[in-house]
Amino acid sequence: MSQQLKLSAHLVEIFTPYRHDEKRMLAVLERALALGCYSNAEITTFQDAEDRRRVRSLLEKNHVTALTYVTPYVGERGLSLCDLDEGGR
Repeated sequence: MSQQLKLSAHLVEIFTPYRHDEKRMLAVLERALALGCYSNAEITTFQDAEDRRRVRSLLEKNHVTALTYVTPYVGERGLSLCDLDEGGR
């Protein structure tokens, strides 16, 4: 049985300086996807509804799946995904 390697973009690291500038993050995402070589992308959260629609559109248009990295946002709020108390998640 053969395996296929698929290129993925870890865009969270690139997004870090722009975390509070969604328009710039969208521009970076659009440029990365325009390369046409990625089948997956790790991105961060987008708070604005219109920006989320644009992200979805870009991913669908380029046939790219995505996962979302939320650790910086969870940490900023003093929350933990591992907290047994629901209030701490």
